[in-house]
Amino acid sequence: MKRPATLRQRDVWLAERAGHGGYAIPLTVVFSGKADVPRLRAAVEAVLARHPVLSCAVREEDGAPFLAPAAEPPRVLEGPVDAAEPFDLERGPLMRIGLEPGGDSCRLTAVAHHTVFDGESKSIFLRDLAAAYAGEDLPPLRDADLAAEEEARVAEVLGTAREFWKRRWRTPEPAALPFLDGPCPPDGPGEQIRFRLDADLDALGVTRFEAILASLQALLWRYGNTEAAIGVDLGTRADADRDRIGMFAAELPVFTRLRPDWTFQRLARSLRFEHGLRRDLRGLFRVREVPPTRAVSGITPGTALPQVSLSYRRRDAVPEFPGLTADVDWISFNGVGRGALRVVVADGPEGCDVSLQYQTAHLDRAAAERIAGHWRTLLAQVTAAPDTPLAELVDEPQPRHDTAVSRPPVTLVDLFEQQAARAPSAPAVVEDERTLTYAELDAAADAVAAALAGAGASRGSLVAVQADRSACTVIALLGVLKAGAAYLPLDPSHPIARLAFQLQDAAPAVVLTPKRLLGTVPVHDAPLLVVEDATSAGGDRKGARPEPADRAYVLYTSGSTGRPKGVEVGHAALVNLLLGVGERLGDQAGRTWLGLTSPSFDISALELYLPLVTGGRVVIAPEALSGDGAALSLLVKRHGVTHVQATPSGWQLLLDGGFDRPDVTALAGGETLPRPLADAVLARTRRLFNMYGPTETTIWSTCAQVTGPVTRPQVTGSVTIGLPLPGTTVHILDEGLRPLPCGVPGELCVGGAGLAFGYLNRPELTAERFTTLPSGERIYRTGDLARFRADGELEFLGRRDGQVKLLGHRIETGEIEARLLEHPDVSRAAVAVRDGRLAAYVVTAAEVSRAELRAHCAAALPSIMVPARFTALDALPLTPNGKVDRAALPEPAARPAAGAALTGTASTVREIVAEVLRMPEIGPDEDLFELGVHSLLITQIAARIRTRLGPDLPLHVFYDTPTITGLAAYADRLLAKEAV
Repeated sequence: MKRPATLRQRDVWLAERAGHGGYAIPLTVVFSGKADVPRLRAAVEAVLARHPVLSCAVREEDGAPFLAPAAEPPRVLEGPVDAAEPFDLERGPLMRIGLEPGGDSCRLTAVAHHTVFDGESKSIFLRDLAAAYAGEDLPPLRDADLAAEEEARVAEVLGTAREFWKRRWRTPEPAALPFLDGPCPPDGPGEQIRFRLDADLDALGVTRFEAILASLQALLWRYGNTEAAIGVDLGTRADADRDRIGMFAAELPVFTRLRPDWTFQRLARSLRFEHGLRRDLRGLFRVREVPPTRAVSGITPGTALPQVSLSYRRRDAVPEFPGLTADVDWISFNGVGRGALRVVVADGPEGCDVSLQYQTAHLDRAAAERIAGHWRTLLAQVTAAPDTPLAELVDEPQPRHDTAVSRPPVTLVDLFEQQAARAPSAPAVVEDERTLTYAELDAAADAVAAALAGAGASRGSLVAVQADRSACTVIALLGVLKAGAAYLPLDPSHPIARLAFQLQDAAPAVVLTPKRLLGTVPVHDAPLLVVEDATSAGGDRKGARPEPADRAYVLYTSGSTGRPKGVEVGHAALVNLLLGVGERLGDQAGRTWLGLTSPSFDISALELYLPLVTGGRVVIAPEALSGDGAALSLLVKRHGVTHVQATPSGWQLLLDGGFDRPDVTALAGGETLPRPLADAVLARTRRLFNMYGPTETTIWSTCAQVTGPVTRPQVTGSVTIGLPLPGTTVHILDEGLRPLPCGVPGELCVGGAGLAFGYLNRPELTAERFTTLPSGERIYRTGDLARFRADGELEFLGRRDGQVKLLGHRIETGEIEARLLEHPDVSRAAVAVRDGRLAAYVVTAAEVSRAELRAHCAAALPSIMVPARFTALDALPLTPNGKVDRAALPEPAARPAAGAALTGTASTVREIVAEVLRMPEIGPDEDLFELGVHSLLITQIAARIRTRLGPDLPLHVFYDTPTITGLAAYADRLLAKEAV
């Protein structure tokens, strides 16, 4: 006789069809004594006869599951049965039983599918088995349509359930656990850690279940899960079915909002006495039979389940088997991990046995043991002192790094002048065929300082410098510092509107520019000084010398509110960075650095100044070579460059250009460094250092020397960001600025000598991002997620907010969104990163072309901040609290079809472009700039065309004919000329 499946059985059936596993429930009993095996086998048969559900299969009819007799009934086998062996739901049966007699013991193993068995079924099975073995008759169960009865009960409380979840439902967030590589899928191959809780839970004045649930909530909170959700198994048996084996269990989320000032006793008792979680638990119990998918719109079974779950069951003593002693494994494991962590507790007269289960692909055994250790420590703490504040639980000290240093009270100017005095005739700056000695550079900078003083700049002033990569810029920047002023570098490649904003916002005393860049300087009120005029006039430096406590430079970064912000960095911070990196790299005297980075990008200060304070030289990479990896590689070789610093994207460009210099020390930073790229760079250089640091902490804060392949890939597959530099401190903190245990993701906060003063003319923003810890230490909240590894090194895990990094540049998506909203037809806008490129999503009042939106952005934003793709939407997806749901933003709008297959040169060009853009299908006439091509990608494409086809395409071709067809046609023309 077939029966429709109940809601719980249907959920399991659907999950199994979706490819999820872990629905086998094993039970093992070892009988000590002389077991009557035929009698035991007959007892098993009696239990199977009383519970026909165990002899069923699950079949489908009109898209719905129902239970029907299996093709063959379950048989008692000799030998063990395997929990990992999958069940055939269509054929059945859904239980396997094995008996292993042997001497003075006998082992019974049973494995049942979750559609017909749950945790309470274990007790019912054993109770009936003991009764049958003792010779008792097992009465038949009432015949019932369980699905219909369940539907009636659900209908009765559905309104209550909707009201209950309306005030409480939140989509469970990914769990933060020590060393978790996540987020985890619903299930996967797993392992378990077993132990018995030795804490005196009864001393807390609450039930053991309440104590265990409260302790797990507290533990997750200490791991930084501010709104932790724990899936709790609740039984759904009706009173009439207390003796029925079957699937009568629901896993429902318990949401938690804890306060740091609570004690553990306050939390535990809130579950029992107060109008807090106890009310939620009581309400949850009343609506436990209603699946959340029925009560809350827009959720699916997969999104409804938290990543951490608790199965707690209080069991009675093992039933008596005449003449035998039965040892039951109540927490047998089926080998499948559920979510990030599943805690199974069997609470019996002997104590609480625990199985802590995890997915091995996302959590290793050492990490799981660490979690188990933290939990047991927490329980020991709170049972000994229930009034312990939550913030003091699992108070594990973070790795401490002795980075304290004593720096001399000097400025960059002092260090440079000392070096110039030691070796005045040594080369300092090389540009093309021109070389400036230390004496020449010192004199030229003095002349600029004198001219600035005459123009009104003095100690504490701010001087804007139109700065490209050139020897002239190095002279200008040093001249500003020698005048006692601070410099503000302006990038002449940026839109004129952005430069005008910076000048208006910063209000510099003087604007300084090379003669060739005069036409790129916006209209402004400050005096304008030309560098060449100042140096040709000569003159000794005038005015006060800078002091270590003075400001050295102001550098504008992207702003989350749409307004760029100027970071003020002091001389002491800059000196600490230069000396600290020099100490970490070692052997700096006389080294040659490549000046590769734009002066408006803060990392340029390291490659310009570190050689100048250690007796080395800097070789300026001409602007014309900035995107040509092959030419840059030749430049490095020709000048014997020993140190090259670049973003990971820049290193890819160099490698594509054939870079191979085994005597070069490589520095990478500004973006996540993928492991394969790190290995490739390491194979072609002498040493590789991975650097990390925001502008607000003066260029770099941590450093890791990359030495070889990792043994366990981390979340991003990247290398670590290492240890703090000298004079720097690092902390991993939760939202309340409390230190998190090792391995737990949190906000990376940086302190020490590298901290900037703050943001220019933005005291409210300075107060928000620069704060003071209870210890009195001033720190900067980076907004980056990181965690300490077991060896004390730092692992970068991404951003906490809308900030992203592309090509080493820190970009606030809010600034791009603000620019889009300035378009008269754009009412809503969101920007996200898709496939390594910026994608914009807009809601418009009228149809606006992608070209128009791109031009609108390009008029005020640097090219790196102009989205590559634009997608029009009717509305932006929102989270339940009304924020833009960036994860729900669709893939960018589809491009035109790739069209007919290409042959010859065009086929190879399309293959190259597809590799570089990571887009499998590209139309022959699609505008490459609309697909996200920029100058760096152009040079990568050109380098690969040169390698595979031979012709060297000039850069203007990419701008003149930016299509596959256009590039292939030009390449064919060059090939034809070569053939002639």
